[in-house]
Amino acid sequence: MWTEIAAVLVLLVANVLCYAAHHKSVFHTRFKLPKLAFVTNAWWPHLTDPKASTNYWQFDSLRASDLVTGFFISDTCILVLRCSEVLFFAVTLLVEGLTGDGFGDPDRWLTFFTNWTFVLFGFYALLGTLLTAQHVQGKITQAAGQDEETWGRCYGSKPVTNWSLLAVTYCLVAEVNATATLFLSIFYWAIIFRGNPAPDNILKHGVNNAMILADICLTRVPFHSYHFQVVLWYGSVYLVFMWIYHGASTYWVYEVLDWSKPIAALFYLLLPLLLLICAFVWFGIAAGREAALVAPAPLLHGPHPFIAKPSLAQPQLAQSSACRKRQCITRAVAATEEKPSTKSEKSMTTSQIGLAGLAVMGQNLALNIAEKGFRISVYNRTYEKTEACEKRAKKEGLDNNLKGYENFKDFVASLEKPRRVIILVKAGAPVDATIKGLMEHMEKGDIIIDGGNEWYENTEKRKAMVAEKGLLYMGMGVSGGEEGARNGPSMMPGGSPEAYKFIEPIVTKVAAQVDDGPCVTYIGDGGAGNFVKMVHNGIEYGDMQLIAEGYDILRTCGGLTAEELCIAFTEWNKTELSSFLMEITALIFGKKDDQKDDGWLLDVIKDQTGMKGTGKWTVQQAAELSVAAPTMAAALDGRFMSGLKEERVAASKLYTDTFQLPDPGPIKGVDKQQLMLDVKDALYAAKITSYAQGMNIIRAKSEAMGWNIDLGGLARIWKGGCIIRAGFLDDIKKAYDRDANLKNLLVDEFFAKKLAEKQKAWRQVATMAISNGVATPGLVSSLAYFDTYRREKLTANLIQAQRDFFGSHTYERLDKPGWFHTVWSDQNSADSITTSGYKN
Repeated sequence: MWTEIAAVLVLLVANVLCYAAHHKSVFHTRFKLPKLAFVTNAWWPHLTDPKASTNYWQFDSLRASDLVTGFFISDTCILVLRCSEVLFFAVTLLVEGLTGDGFGDPDRWLTFFTNWTFVLFGFYALLGTLLTAQHVQGKITQAAGQDEETWGRCYGSKPVTNWSLLAVTYCLVAEVNATATLFLSIFYWAIIFRGNPAPDNILKHGVNNAMILADICLTRVPFHSYHFQVVLWYGSVYLVFMWIYHGASTYWVYEVLDWSKPIAALFYLLLPLLLLICAFVWFGIAAGREAALVAPAPLLHGPHPFIAKPSLAQPQLAQSSACRKRQCITRAVAATEEKPSTKSEKSMTTSQIGLAGLAVMGQNLALNIAEKGFRISVYNRTYEKTEACEKRAKKEGLDNNLKGYENFKDFVASLEKPRRVIILVKAGAPVDATIKGLMEHMEKGDIIIDGGNEWYENTEKRKAMVAEKGLLYMGMGVSGGEEGARNGPSMMPGGSPEAYKFIEPIVTKVAAQVDDGPCVTYIGDGGAGNFVKMVHNGIEYGDMQLIAEGYDILRTCGGLTAEELCIAFTEWNKTELSSFLMEITALIFGKKDDQKDDGWLLDVIKDQTGMKGTGKWTVQQAAELSVAAPTMAAALDGRFMSGLKEERVAASKLYTDTFQLPDPGPIKGVDKQQLMLDVKDALYAAKITSYAQGMNIIRAKSEAMGWNIDLGGLARIWKGGCIIRAGFLDDIKKAYDRDANLKNLLVDEFFAKKLAEKQKAWRQVATMAISNGVATPGLVSSLAYFDTYRREKLTANLIQAQRDFFGSHTYERLDKPGWFHTVWSDQNSADSITTSGYKN
């Protein structure tokens, strides 16, 4: 008797918990659930937090068509699914009637119908089939362009009355059946009923449970995640419990192990399958449903209930006639597009996005967002910069879309939910301080986007940290400098894919636009966006170093004047070398020094450059990934060497005065035109190797982290807005379009042909530079990379022999597999090797 009592008590508690978790029941009330000791926000926050927004049974936002349409499958597939439920019920009914004494046995029928949970499933399936059939025939949906009324009270308005009786009945049965049917069938068959624990009964109810799971998960009826978890737990435990409980008894285990019985074999085959289905429903569908339910939608009929939910303490808002319309959500995820504000909307107080950090990049990006029609709130640690940004917005006629705030509280409060905040502050501690200030006022589901040059591992740590409060986090690389931020940058967002759905409508309009779309795409999870931006900067280092070396060769060896350099680079920018860096270099050559009557500004700029660290990070990551990146390393070394200005001056004096080693100078009789052609070809060839190294670093890291980064997609978004934008990025995209698994750009047919054509000029330029004492580490290391990569056999065999000699590290052979060690001398030690034949 105790089992029956225990089952009823557990059943009662489970249903009360589930029902209490509803935002509102169909009767528009909410049970007050005491905060029990075992119910904590860490376990089930939605049971105790009345402000939780994403996981309720949102019957208020339910439309009639939601009962019969799906997230992932067509309406016809929903109809087929429900028809199969009815068919399964009918077949089970017939089997029950034909078993034993057949239709003449009233006890058999009575037993079946007293199993009322299964009958409820049949009723649920029949109603669902009829309703879906009506929908497919177009009888319950309204005419195109009209709004459907929602089921419940839209924040206090009266319930709608124009739903069909069939739809209302099905909605009530769905609420009860999705939990009660599963719970009761589980406890009834697993605990109370012990009369016939046969495999066919277990199989029958396992299929029943799987069908209900499929129905409630594939349709658009909002479903609380707590309900879903309980359904999964009990549905899975039920099957396993029946197997273990009765399998351990003396009379049933033999029947199941008797493989001569087909039903036993079928049970063993289908039981794991049913468990896999349950697991797939949980891991594969639950996340998609949650994302779809909270995705942004066009705000055509009032606020989104999850984004701009009115305060429950303001009942007057709920009485508007518009609220009885479809205010809640249009759950079309894929086609969702954020709607920029219009003049009629500019009196609205909430902003669509916020930006914290108003240095050069932050201020320009904020103005860009405002110019694209989005309402933006801005904040800076020092309010003077906030005021300056507001003044600039007013000057540019954007003050209706941009508003500044003096503290985090007001700044966060000004944003619509889920709040989206871009951070553009210095990497490291300033980012942490900004996040801390924001988190004090943000709520679950809000989004933080770090748009700075941050170390990717810091992004992943912060993503995990803010997740403890239910916040979403992204690291988004932003390239383009001041001009790009203002007019359209290249943006590399990574991190939470759920968060990207909320910022995508904004960033796709704010980013630079090229012939094949906006220069932004989702990069990957975790710190993928920051990592890609870091490598982007490493490529930028290499590009700038190569251009500087080309300038040095032309000026030093060729004797070209500033005017000639300006003309040459301007012409090159019209060729395959077309790029942003080439364009600005030509402009730099043509800039006069306005502080002198005559002379060029470039000639008086100190030859000592700085850096922010991303190039160093890139080289470090290349080393950790065992990816060769000599061009980037040479560029980094070049910046290190430039910092030794005083030492270089002293060394130049030493070698010139003491050893009469002259400084490099113009070569007599040099053909300037031919030299310019050769340098142009050398720059292009070296540029290919530089980009190849960068892409290889990204590919290696993507494979190691499971980011699945689309290298062709990266090349596309770098075509506009960013510092390394260049015409030949389109050729790189085409290379990865031809072969997504391309190991190296050097083996792509297009680039291989280009390198073969230009390698002669490349070598001549490198030789000239070396012969005349002009340091070209970028060009030479790039050439060495090319020559090394195309060599079938290298000198690593000698290095392996040396390592085996002094360290017994072993080596591999070409003629046979395995690892080998050789005793290279009697003592196998360097001490046994004499150098008697050498004299100092």
